[in-house]
Parts: sequence; structure tokens; C-alpha cells
Amino acid sequence: MTHAHMKRSSSVDLDEGGEQPPHELNTECLLLDAKKIKCSHLTKKDQKNIRRATRLGMKYAIHGDHLVISPKIRLRKVNQFATTKEIRQLIIFLLTKHGKLPSFAEQISFQDVAPVTKLVVLIAPMMDPHTLQLPQETFHISDAQYFASSPFLPYMNIHENDAVATVTVNPTHTNKMVMSTLSQLVEVPLTKSNRKKQEEKKDDQWLMPEQLVHSLDELMSDNYPIHSSLVESELGPGWVETAPSLGQPKKVMALDCEMCKTVNGYAVTRVALIDRDRNVLINEHVKPSEEITDYVSHISGVTEESLKNITTTLSDIQQKILHHVNGDTLLLGHGLVNDMQVLKIRHPHILDTSILFHHSSGPPYKPSLRDLAFRFLNKRIQNHDAAGHDPCEDAGTCLDLLELKLRHGSHYGHTTLSDVETIFQFMRTRDKSVSVIECHASLSSLMKDELKKEKHYHSVESDQEVVTTVIQEHPHQSLVIANFSLQDIPEEQKKQARFTDLFKDVYDQLEPQTIVCVTTGYNANEERERLRKKKSDYKRMLKQVGLDEIAVEDRWTNKEERLLAEYIESTRRGLLFITTK
Repeated sequence: MTHAHMKRSSSVDLDEGGEQPPHELNTECLLLDAKKIKCSHLTKKDQKNIRRATRLGMKYAIHGDHLVISPKIRLRKVNQFATTKEIRQLIIFLLTKHGKLPSFAEQISFQDVAPVTKLVVLIAPMMDPHTLQLPQETFHISDAQYFASSPFLPYMNIHENDAVATVTVNPTHTNKMVMSTLSQLVEVPLTKSNRKKQEEKKDDQWLMPEQLVHSLDELMSDNYPIHSSLVESELGPGWVETAPSLGQPKKVMALDCEMCKTVNGYAVTRVALIDRDRNVLINEHVKPSEEITDYVSHISGVTEESLKNITTTLSDIQQKILHHVNGDTLLLGHGLVNDMQVLKIRHPHILDTSILFHHSSGPPYKPSLRDLAFRFLNKRIQNHDAAGHDPCEDAGTCLDLLELKLRHGSHYGHTTLSDVETIFQFMRTRDKSVSVIECHASLSSLMKDELKKEKHYHSVESDQEVVTTVIQEHPHQSLVIANFSLQDIPEEQKKQARFTDLFKDVYDQLEPQTIVCVTTGYNANEERERLRKKKSDYKRMLKQVGLDEIAVEDRWTNKEERLLAEYIESTRRGLLFITTK
């Protein structure tokens, strides 16, 4: 496909026949070619603007004596990737003038150019730069010939001076998973002023720790041993449970354990218990009765030497804990279920920071205490250079996190709730309406729950339903974001052909002057996911059994680390096309 063809597709020749653009014209708004139209009834300024619009590949219409030039967003040939954050920034700026245009885009503006009032974003898993073998250092595509075989491109009306497409990149989670384009577009970070407003709305009174105690359902969901005051049950061999409440004010205590591996599974080797004032109530080693197979010293800091003269048994440490902890105690810890299991203790009032705070990727992932300390306390714990964990430090860190939670509210530390708002919420405060339609899109459970609260969020089962819903929603909304799945279409050319059919159905029904953005890319790769899973499994096994117990073929190597980094960089790319109806 040549640039000349692309230019002809952007206007209509009224005096000659020949090839027509791949869409029907709106009868109320004929698009005219400045070289053919008789402009005697237009002012010289109008005629000058028409010539300027034509040079820039812009569409226009004449209603009686009134000239209207359609808005145009030009993709600039810049030497940097466009992030999905910048695409969201572009969308917001075009509709609200909030923020600024990203460097890869230019909005053509002069007299008689209409403002952007309608914008449609279509997300399609096709034309993946990695699959198309686009060189890694490519930031934009200038030659339409690169997509000569694509049935989709003629609809983009590319002008010869514009970039055909901009290469985009999606961010990654801390666990190396590539975030989806849709998730990035619908999540808008709160501005500093909005964060301040949220803070001002909060009650001046802190939460009480009792308000954060986990429900029975939460405890059962996380496999906690359940106290008989919650569900009547018998104690197993070697198990104990805390005494009932004495009616005293509730007090918080933080518990942390270190463990080893024995012939019968994990056993406790060290226990720390501290109160809310940071007084250390217990800090003792415990001698397991079973044969130890691995001290897991790289994590626990406990060695054969450190347990050599220890006589404290599991039963002894249970009684020491029960001396301090009863029904008036709120027991705090991180992943406390593991500690309660090895201690064989049941307690009804639990505060678990792995539940109170979310992983940066959201549930069902659980955050590590080390990550929470860094993110929320700007503090580094569990230093690998040190001799294992310090249970007193870990317990104290849990107390520090709890204080933050009590001060800032129950949603503090919840991913997508405390630091972002949805695109619906953002646009609503600026008098703009939004519709989001998706088919099998990748979204966090928290964001999906937020979107479900919106009347114009639609989760559908087929791409044809996406098309139907876009057509229904477009006349009533300022912004429509639609995510296609193109499921069960393995071949790239067939994906493009299918999307072209879907795109044509949408495009034909769009109102004139609508800006249309199409983002592509798979955001998925089998080899990348295989490597990512192997690394995750290796890290988990390293914590559980130590390096010596991991088979050579299951170990993570520097070569694989480099390979994973390369795959992430190359497979998180996509393409961005922009046109005007």
C-alpha cells in the first residue's frame, strides 16, 4: 500500500470516479477535496484553512457557508516508546484538556478545527511487534509498506508526513507479569490534590484494632486453625487454644516464628512475641522433638549450634505464649497461619498483615513482609547479608504496618483502592461520560469489582457483542474503550482479517469527527511465562528447602535471568494507530 493511496483515502474526489475509501460517507457531512471543490462562496480565510487542512491530511466539511475541519491527532516520529500511561494521558487530554499531550502525539489546531468531543479506543491482540519481528530499537513505523498485507490499515487514513504507528510498551508487575493495556487505561492515579481531598474527608479518629480483626470466613479461607469459641470442635493431639476473654480492654501483641524442616514436616525453632509498646515478651529458641533434616538457616538464622543447648520444647513455648495471650488479645503477624500451625495454637482474634495489605498486583497474590516494609515504611528488613531473619524485627514491622492502617483507614494498603480511581470516576468529575466494554480481558479482581459498580461497564462473551455494545454506547458517551479477545484465531493474518471485519462494523456507525485509537499487541508469550513460572517456583523452593535440595535442572541461572529480561522487553510491546472518522 502506497502513501499516495493512503492520501486519497483521506478525502473524496467529487469530480472524478475511481477508488472510494473503505467506508460509506455521512450524507450530512460530505468530505471534500480542496483541489476540486468550487470555493467561491467561502471567504479567503476559509479557503486558506482548507488548503492548510489538505496539506495536513485533515478532513473537513462545508455546511452552507460554514467550514468545519475535523480534529486530527498526528503521530510524531519520536525516538522513544509510547507507554500505556501516556496513551491514557493522551485520551484524558483530548477530552478534558487536563494534563498535557505526550511527546509522541500532536493535536493539529487552527481556526475552524473542531474540538475533540468523541473518542473510541479499540484494544486488539494482534500485530504484535515481537511476532512481526520488529527490531527492538524501533520506536515508530514511518513506511506504510511495512503493513502492505494488512487489511486493517486502509481505515487509518495515514498522511504521508505522519508516522504510520507508534510502538507502545506495557509496564510489568513486580512479579514480572506484563500488565494488560485495558487495566492501564481504566486505572487513573490520583493526583496529589485528590489524595489530599481524600485524606481531608477521613474521620479524624483513628480506627480501633478490633475493627480490623478477621472474620470467620476470612480465617477459614486462609486455612487458619479455628478456635472453639468460633466453631465448636475438638483439639487435636498436641494442640492448645487460648483461654476465653476476661472482659478486659483488647490489647495487641505481635508474634513471629522461625522454622526448620524435620522428618515430619515443619517445626518451630524460634519464637518472638512483643506488645504494642515494643516490649519483648518472648524471644526464645525451641528444640523440635523430631529429627531435623534442614535448619533452613539462610532464612531462619537458626543453626545446629544455636539449638545445641536448648531444652525448651513445643509444649513449653505453648504455655509461655498462653501466659500472655488470651481472649482479650488481638494476635498480629504476617502470614500468621503458618506460625499458628507449627505452634499448634488456636486463637480467635487474628490480625494478619498479609491480608490487611495487598500485593502490588492485587489479590489473590499475597505480599511479602519485606515488600510491605519497603513500600509503606521505606524500611529494609530481612537483609540477605545478615544471618537470617530476626523475628523481633519482623514482629515490630507488623506493628508499624498496623499503626499505618489504623491511622489511614481500612482501605489503606489496598491495591487500586487507595492510590487510583477508575476512568469513570475521573471523567465524571470533568462532566465526561465513559463506557468500557471488554471480552475476557485481564483485570485485577479489585478493579473488576470497582468497574462492576458502573452502569456503563459491560463484560461480554464474544467480540461480536463488543461491536454491538460499542455501537449502542457511542452516541451517548464521550469515551468508549473496547477490548476484543480474538480468541481461537492462532494465525496473525486471520486475526487481522477478523478484526478488520469487526472494526468496519464499528467504524461505519461512528459519528463524524470521532477520534479512533487502535492499540495492538499480545501482552502474552508462552516462553516468557514458562521462564517467569520457573523463577517463581525456584524462589519458593529456595525458601522452603534451601539450594542443596533443589535439582540442578530446577535451579534459576543468570542466563535464564537475562533471557527472561529480554523476553519481557520484547513481548510487552504493541502498536498505536490513530485516525479520525
